[in-house]
Amino acid sequence: MEETLPVGDRHVIKRTWPNAARRARTVRVLGIAALFIVAVVGMAVPWALAHVRKVQAPYNVLEHRFEGWWAQHVSELDLEPGPTGSISGTVYDEDGQPIEGAIVVVSDRYGRTATARSGADGRYILQGAPAGSVVPAAARHGYGDAVYRTDLLSIPRRVRVRAGWTTGGVDLRMVPLEVHHSDVSVEWGEQVEVFGDYPWPVHGTRTEVTVMRDGYPVVCYLYEPPSSAGGDRLLPGLVAVYPGPPLNWEPASTAFLAQGYVVLGVSPTSTRDLDAYADTEDLRAVLALFEQGSLSERVDVGRIAALGGSFSSVALVRALEQGSSVRAVVMLGGLADPYLLRWDAYAGGYTGYEISELMEFAMWSLGRPDRMPRMYIEDAAAFHVVGLPPLCLVHGTGDVVVPYTQSERFAEALADAGQPYELHIYDTGHYPGIYAPDAATEAMYQQMVLFLVRELDLSLVAPESRALAP
Repeated sequence: MEETLPVGDRHVIKRTWPNAARRARTVRVLGIAALFIVAVVGMAVPWALAHVRKVQAPYNVLEHRFEGWWAQHVSELDLEPGPTGSISGTVYDEDGQPIEGAIVVVSDRYGRTATARSGADGRYILQGAPAGSVVPAAARHGYGDAVYRTDLLSIPRRVRVRAGWTTGGVDLRMVPLEVHHSDVSVEWGEQVEVFGDYPWPVHGTRTEVTVMRDGYPVVCYLYEPPSSAGGDRLLPGLVAVYPGPPLNWEPASTAFLAQGYVVLGVSPTSTRDLDAYADTEDLRAVLALFEQGSLSERVDVGRIAALGGSFSSVALVRALEQGSSVRAVVMLGGLADPYLLRWDAYAGGYTGYEISELMEFAMWSLGRPDRMPRMYIEDAAAFHVVGLPPLCLVHGTGDVVVPYTQSERFAEALADAGQPYELHIYDTGHYPGIYAPDAATEAMYQQMVLFLVRELDLSLVAPESRALAP
């Protein structure tokens, strides 16, 4: 296209190209679209890292591996405590009312924590907070865990802590803990005869039971003494919460079958992508059915105990927190505080960076507690001890999976909360002697048996008893 324009006493021909204009418009549109995509990604990535565990876990493990490489090849980690400051604020509920007795916690990147408890007015002052950027979290019986978050996208919000100064106005909102009403059904599977040889020869039946919760299967195994054992009387029940497939732990189940218990073996921590909330809900649904007598008509619903260990102890504690008729709990090699577990991994010398691939993913997938405290507070049984039944804590000093300091930490939290407990530390490892019992195994087993006898008001089963023998 040509256009003649007068310029002074001359005429200039100006040529314009329609495709050039279109190209300019296209560039502008693409530029706006690119900015929009960058903005969306910029918001989506922090949101995914805060809420989607399948995104969180690989990112956190990758970050830790880079940290390990950096420490080995560039600069060693500085584990010395740094300067500290204080944080203050209010813990309140949905209606803006203050919440008393909430535990507020912050951590440095290595797992060293500082805590404070809110007063009657909901106010707290947390001293000893590590200088730098931290994300506070809070826990209290009867409420869901809270993380300090932004209003937009609800992602963790960092608080800037200055050495020697107090950062105020850090308020945390907590929502009452509500029982989730799930669609639950039961599917019965194969029933077979099982045998055991500890603490004496024993046999009974094992029935596969699948509890469907909201369409998700939780496979359990019900162990019952022979119908001739115990006559018509009801038998005490034991829910054994294992950290892996229940069949792998059958010798432990039959050991309590020998004591006259109806045992339900369950593992709620197998395939839920490290989702502590889902694990808890699965276990709570199974517990409710067992406590109602829906899984075995031979159970005395007034005499039910639970056994947990290793990482399964977290789901058990959180499930009991929501209300249960369980009268006693045995915790064997249990996890109480992942903050402390992380610190031990760095400075305690029990594993450092030399840990198994599975353990590495489980531990480091939680991320840095100073920036991503959500899974730490969810998995910290030590912050959720109020209202628990009496606990028997059993641990080995040689445990290289879950250090015995975890049970000591649990005992400390129970003592602070005025909860009944007993602590027993043995010179042994993690789950010793399940297939080849030794002297330490015998001592631990007898201690657990005596604890349950006392708490459930039972009579000891004599070793010479052959009521359950094949």
